[in-house]
Amino acid sequence: MNRILIVDDEPDIRETLGMLLEMEGYAVETASTGQEAIKKMSTIAPDLVLSDVMMPVMNGIEILKRIKAHPQHREIPVRSSYRAPATSAPRSWPGAMRSSKNRSISMS
Repeated sequence: MNRILIVDDEPDIRETLGMLLEMEGYAVETASTGQEAIKKMSTIAPDLVLSDVMMPVMNGIEILKRIKAHPQHREIPVRSSYRAPATSAPRSWPGAMRSSKNRSISMS
């Protein structure tokens, strides 16, 4: 079974996304902070990490960098996204894909 780690500081998003993925047959683990996600990485060995970008203390970009810097985790796909006002645009995020109001950053 594929295991997915969901990282988001908003409980409703973690719960809703987790429930939807479990209904599709995925094993789901959650973390409410970047620090918690990094700690869980070594014990749960996820097949995919879904992370919010805009979080306090450690944002999704920092989570992505730390995961990719770890030799055992660098092959794990990480997907991050956030909803932003139409006027904002990420300028220095490599891999960012633009759409009207949703921003997506991914690295495999």
